[in-house]
Amino acid sequence: SPVLAKSLFISPGERAAIVVDFSRFEKGQTVAMKSGDYDVMYFRIADSQKDDTIIPDELAEIERMKIDSSTPVKRSALDGMGHTVATNGRKSDRERIDDVAEVGVTEVWEITSAASMMHSMGHPFHIHGVQFQVLSRSSGQLGSNELGWKDTVFVAPGETVKIMVQFEEKGIFMYHCHILEHEEAGIMGQTRV
Repeated sequence: SPVLAKSLFISPGERAAIVVDFSRFEKGQTVAMKSGDYDVMYFRIADSQKDDTIIPDELAEIERMKIDSSTPVKRSALDGMGHTVATNGRKSDRERIDDVAEVGVTEVWEITSAASMMHSMGHPFHIHGVQFQVLSRSSGQLGSNELGWKDTVFVAPGETVKIMVQFEEKGIFMYHCHILEHEEAGIMGQTRV
Protein backbone atom coordinates (compact mmCIF):
# COMPACT_ATOMS: atom_id res chain seq x y z
CA SER A 1 0.00 0.00 0.00
CA PRO A 2 1.15 3.61 -0.42
CA VAL A 3 3.29 5.09 2.36
CA LEU A 4 3.26 8.76 3.37
CA ALA A 5 6.85 9.97 3.89
CA LYS A 6 8.90 13.17 3.97
CA SER A 7 12.12 11.39 3.07
CA LEU A 8 13.29 8.12 1.58
CA PHE A 9 16.68 6.39 1.67
CA ILE A 10 17.55 4.60 -1.55
CA SER A 11 20.99 3.33 -2.49
CA PRO A 12 22.52 3.04 -5.98
CA GLY A 13 20.42 0.66 -8.07
CA GLU A 14 17.31 0.82 -5.87
CA ARG A 15 14.10 2.30 -7.29
CA ALA A 16 11.00 3.86 -5.83
CA ALA A 17 7.75 5.17 -7.30
CA ILE A 18 7.18 8.58 -5.74
CA VAL A 19 4.16 10.90 -5.93
CA VAL A 20 4.90 14.44 -4.76
CA ASP A 21 2.24 16.90 -3.59
CA PHE A 22 3.22 20.39 -4.79
CA SER A 23 -0.13 21.98 -3.86
CA ARG A 24 1.29 24.19 -1.10
CA PHE A 25 3.69 25.93 -3.50
CA GLU A 26 2.84 28.90 -5.70
CA LYS A 27 3.48 29.57 -9.36
CA GLY A 28 7.09 30.60 -9.95
CA GLN A 29 8.53 28.89 -6.86
CA THR A 30 11.40 26.43 -7.18
CA VAL A 31 11.49 23.33 -5.00
CA ALA A 32 14.69 21.32 -4.50
CA MET A 33 14.90 17.58 -3.97
CA LYS A 34 17.85 17.04 -1.66
CA SER A 35 20.31 14.33 -0.75
CA GLY A 36 21.58 15.44 2.63
CA ASP A 37 22.76 19.02 2.10
CA TYR A 38 23.01 18.66 -1.69
CA ASP A 39 20.40 19.66 -4.24
CA VAL A 40 19.79 16.76 -6.61
CA MET A 41 16.89 18.01 -8.72
CA TYR A 42 14.79 21.16 -9.06
CA PHE A 43 11.09 21.46 -9.72
CA ARG A 44 9.85 24.80 -11.04
CA ILE A 45 6.19 25.34 -10.22
CA ALA A 46 4.19 26.34 -13.32
CA ASP A 47 0.48 27.02 -13.53
CA SER A 48 -1.69 25.38 -10.94
CA GLN A 49 -4.07 22.80 -12.33
CA LYS A 50 -6.93 20.78 -10.99
CA ASP A 51 -5.54 17.63 -9.41
CA ASP A 52 -7.72 14.62 -10.01
CA THR A 53 -5.01 12.14 -9.02
CA ILE A 54 -6.35 9.15 -7.12
CA ILE A 55 -3.88 7.12 -5.11
CA PRO A 56 -5.42 3.73 -4.33
CA ASP A 57 -5.41 2.35 -0.80
CA GLU A 58 -3.84 -0.86 -2.11
CA LEU A 59 -1.30 -0.96 -4.93
CA ALA A 60 -0.77 -4.70 -5.29
CA GLU A 61 -1.24 -7.88 -3.34
CA ILE A 62 2.18 -9.45 -2.85
CA GLU A 63 2.29 -13.02 -1.70
CA ARG A 64 5.24 -13.61 0.62
CA MET A 65 7.57 -16.42 -0.36
CA LYS A 66 7.41 -19.45 1.92
CA ILE A 67 10.42 -20.90 3.70
CA ASP A 68 10.95 -23.49 6.42
CA SER A 69 13.81 -25.25 8.22
CA SER A 70 14.70 -27.17 5.04
CA THR A 71 15.17 -23.99 2.93
CA PRO A 72 18.79 -23.75 1.72
CA VAL A 73 20.75 -20.83 3.24
CA LYS A 74 23.65 -19.19 1.38
CA ARG A 75 25.99 -16.59 2.82
CA SER A 76 27.73 -13.69 1.09
CA ALA A 77 30.12 -11.46 3.03
CA LEU A 78 30.88 -8.15 1.31
CA ASP A 79 34.11 -6.60 2.53
CA GLY A 80 36.53 -3.76 1.93
CA MET A 81 36.67 -0.42 0.19
CA GLY A 82 38.25 0.89 -2.99
CA HIS A 83 40.40 -1.75 -4.67
CA THR A 84 40.47 -4.03 -1.62
CA VAL A 85 36.85 -5.20 -1.95
CA ALA A 86 35.86 -8.88 -2.11
CA THR A 87 32.93 -11.28 -1.72
CA ASN A 88 33.55 -14.10 0.76
CA GLY A 89 37.24 -13.13 0.73
CA ARG A 90 37.61 -13.52 -3.04
CA LYS A 91 37.71 -11.05 -5.91
CA SER A 92 35.41 -11.75 -8.83
CA ASP A 93 36.57 -14.06 -11.60
CA ARG A 94 34.47 -14.44 -14.75
CA GLU A 95 35.90 -17.94 -15.25
CA ARG A 96 34.60 -19.09 -11.86
CA ILE A 97 31.05 -20.07 -10.85
CA ASP A 98 30.62 -19.04 -7.22
CA ASP A 99 27.25 -20.63 -6.57
CA VAL A 100 24.70 -23.05 -8.03
CA ALA A 101 20.92 -22.74 -7.71
CA GLU A 102 18.00 -24.77 -9.04
CA VAL A 103 15.08 -23.37 -11.01
CA GLY A 104 12.02 -22.96 -8.79
CA VAL A 105 13.78 -23.64 -5.47
CA THR A 106 13.44 -20.92 -2.85
CA GLU A 107 16.68 -20.04 -1.05
CA VAL A 108 17.57 -17.67 1.77
CA TRP A 109 20.62 -15.53 1.12
CA GLU A 110 22.34 -13.89 4.10
CA ILE A 111 24.28 -10.85 2.90
CA THR A 112 26.66 -9.26 5.40
CA SER A 113 28.50 -5.99 4.98
CA ALA A 114 31.65 -6.25 7.08
CA ALA A 115 32.35 -3.49 9.59
CA SER A 116 35.86 -2.50 10.50
CA MET A 117 37.36 0.20 12.67
CA MET A 118 38.23 2.33 9.66
CA HIS A 119 36.42 3.12 6.43
CA SER A 120 33.30 1.01 6.88
CA MET A 121 30.60 1.54 4.34
CA GLY A 122 27.46 -0.21 3.24
CA HIS A 123 26.83 -2.02 -0.01
CA PRO A 124 23.74 -2.01 -2.25
CA PHE A 125 23.50 -5.71 -3.13
CA HIS A 126 22.00 -6.53 -6.56
CA ILE A 127 21.15 -9.83 -8.28
CA HIS A 128 20.66 -10.17 -12.04
CA GLY A 129 17.81 -12.22 -13.49
CA VAL A 130 15.56 -12.35 -10.44
CA GLN A 131 13.57 -10.28 -8.00
CA PHE A 132 13.61 -11.18 -4.32
CA GLN A 133 11.87 -10.42 -1.05
CA VAL A 134 13.63 -9.02 2.00
CA LEU A 135 13.14 -11.34 4.97
CA SER A 136 14.95 -9.53 7.79
CA ARG A 137 17.62 -7.05 8.85
CA SER A 138 19.90 -7.71 11.80
CA SER A 139 19.68 -3.99 12.62
CA GLY A 140 15.93 -4.10 13.20
CA GLN A 141 12.58 -3.87 11.48
CA LEU A 142 12.15 -3.70 7.71
CA GLY A 143 11.08 -0.42 6.17
CA SER A 144 7.65 -0.30 4.58
CA ASN A 145 9.40 0.20 1.21
CA GLU A 146 11.09 -3.21 1.63
CA LEU A 147 7.95 -5.34 1.68
CA GLY A 148 7.56 -5.67 -2.10
CA TRP A 149 9.69 -7.23 -4.81
CA LYS A 150 13.26 -5.93 -5.09
CA ASP A 151 16.41 -6.61 -7.06
CA THR A 152 18.70 -4.38 -4.98
CA VAL A 153 18.90 -4.05 -1.19
CA PHE A 154 21.19 -1.85 0.92
CA VAL A 155 23.28 -3.64 3.56
CA ALA A 156 24.71 -1.22 6.14
CA PRO A 157 28.16 -1.70 7.73
CA GLY A 158 28.06 -4.53 10.27
CA GLU A 159 24.57 -5.54 9.17
CA THR A 160 23.21 -8.82 7.82
CA VAL A 161 20.20 -8.74 5.52
CA LYS A 162 18.35 -11.96 4.71
CA ILE A 163 16.51 -12.21 1.41
CA MET A 164 14.35 -14.92 -0.15
CA VAL A 165 15.36 -15.76 -3.73
CA GLN A 166 13.82 -18.08 -6.32
CA PHE A 167 15.21 -18.20 -9.86
CA GLU A 168 12.72 -19.03 -12.61
CA GLU A 169 15.14 -19.13 -15.56
CA LYS A 170 18.23 -21.21 -16.35
CA GLY A 171 21.47 -19.38 -17.02
CA ILE A 172 24.41 -17.69 -15.34
CA PHE A 173 23.43 -14.65 -13.29
CA MET A 174 25.73 -12.15 -11.60
CA TYR A 175 25.30 -10.67 -8.15
CA HIS A 176 27.32 -7.68 -6.99
CA CYS A 177 27.59 -4.46 -5.06
CA HIS A 178 25.86 -1.72 -7.07
CA ILE A 179 28.57 0.85 -6.32
CA LEU A 180 30.38 0.91 -9.66
CA GLU A 181 33.88 1.08 -8.18
CA HIS A 182 33.14 -1.89 -5.93
CA GLU A 183 31.70 -4.15 -8.62
CA GLU A 184 34.57 -3.27 -10.97
CA ALA A 185 37.16 -3.93 -8.24
CA GLY A 186 35.85 -7.32 -7.19
CA ILE A 187 32.52 -7.46 -5.27
CA MET A 188 30.86 -9.67 -7.84
CA GLY A 189 29.99 -13.34 -8.12
CA GLN A 190 28.18 -15.67 -10.49
CA THR A 191 25.35 -18.12 -9.89
CA ARG A 192 24.64 -20.93 -12.35
CA VAL A 193 20.96 -21.82 -12.33
